[in-house]
Amino acid sequence: MKKYDSDHIILNRFRCNTYFLEPEGRILEIPPEFQQPFQPHPKYNVKLAKLENYIIEKYNPYVIDLSQYFMGDANLWDNIQGAHFEKEFYRETFDQIKRIVKGETDKRYYSEPDFFNEARRGFEEDKKRKFDIEYNMNLMFELMDKHDMLWLNILDKLWVYAPDDPRVIQYVNKVKELS
Repeated sequence: MKKYDSDHIILNRFRCNTYFLEPEGRILEIPPEFQQPFQPHPKYNVKLAKLENYIIEKYNPYVIDLSQYFMGDANLWDNIQGAHFEKEFYRETFDQIKRIVKGETDKRYYSEPDFFNEARRGFEEDKKRKFDIEYNMNLMFELMDKHDMLWLNILDKLWVYAPDDPRVIQYVNKVKELS
């Protein structure tokens, strides 16, 4: 690129989400009527990843890669198609952009969500949503089996809504050990 060098480009990687938090607190798959052609759709994720990889290889930009950890939120959006995320995604992405622009980080690739942190921005606000512990715990196990990174977000929410549940404690401790 002639106009900008790699220190002046930030690529925010994008993955169309396939799940959303509904107002009663269950995480559900986005229904087919919201996955129409020419709208964000999970089938575009592979092609988009190839394009992003090309840009990363060619230009070495700063990269924010968080969308794989987040879902839609019907508490915020009437249109739950795959391009609208929960507030946590936007907060995290914005905070990382600020770190890059202000020169507060040397990391070129940022892919670690700020989970399991009561001091994160919006923590108290996020706790006001409903969250179905048992239903979402079962989904977390399904997503783990599928290697879908959304499971980590669900574990974070379980940590918020059921911090004393022995299953939650066990998995959170294991994640912290691996970090």
